[in-house]
Amino acid sequence: MGGAASRPTRADAASFRHGGWLVKLRRVTRHCHQCGWEWLHRDPPGRNDTCPRCRADLRVCLNCARYDARAAHQCREPRAEPVADKDRANFCEWFVFAERPFTPRTEPDRAAGARAALRRLLGG
Repeated sequence: MGGAASRPTRADAASFRHGGWLVKLRRVTRHCHQCGWEWLHRDPPGRNDTCPRCRADLRVCLNCARYDARAAHQCREPRAEPVADKDRANFCEWFVFAERPFTPRTEPDRAAGARAALRRLLGG
């Protein structure tokens, strides 16, 4: 009897009401860690693959499902070799492209931080 009227439509699939609260759902994707561009290929990216939107490397620790900022060497795979630059392409054989909602980074990029520190040092 409820039929189509009780089923969520594509327009309202991004949110629903639960106990009086409006709960927003974010789409889970495999995407660039820097800009959110969605990786639509079935296979994971190769070492030389870059994001067509922002040119960031795609096969990086920050895009890996095993990346964990709280774990030793920021990786949950104990057999993986430590990687110094988490945002640079590497040869890790344990890479699994993470599927998660895109969350823009809130931290400033390293180049902007370095320029600000240089201005402070030079009194500018």
